[in-house]
Amino acid sequence: WDYTDGYDVLVNADADEVWDTVELKKAIWKVHESPYRSHMIFGMINFWRSFGHVASHCETPDGWYEQADFFTQGRLWHLREKNTNQIPVINTKIYHFGYAIKRRLMEYKISIHGHRGEWRPEWLDMWRNWTPDNTEGNFHPTSYQIWRKIVPFDRTLLPDFLKEHPFYSKEII
Repeated sequence: WDYTDGYDVLVNADADEVWDTVELKKAIWKVHESPYRSHMIFGMINFWRSFGHVASHCETPDGWYEQADFFTQGRLWHLREKNTNQIPVINTKIYHFGYAIKRRLMEYKISIHGHRGEWRPEWLDMWRNWTPDNTEGNFHPTSYQIWRKIVPFDRTLLPDFLKEHPFYSKEII
């Protein structure tokens, strides 16, 4: 926020998120044309232990929702607008690799995470010992309502630069 003077749109991306550049440009344009300050994102693709699996299925009061997440996340702000009466949701694609990392990095992540006090104590062992035939369970580290299944993801659909990543072909990172 300290360096936003003179700019129109602020994009917040975590280090473990990769935006599709075409989708990002569309999202920025929507924010730029919006009369509201804050904008939420819907469309996280949460990779699980590899580029070939994603977390999916959420339990809602109305039943099951097959998307990986029903949460929206604040990622875009229109810096010239002050209107906070509404917070529009933008459907876009963000590849989230926070759970497709090496064990040592996951252990470090948990130790410093802002929600570390909320992480289920059995979760790390479940994550460490996961195999591709384990497709149903409680995969989210803090919630029992989301990430109830792990489903295959066609990694060939990823942008070309991700196909060059050293973990691209690994079955389990």
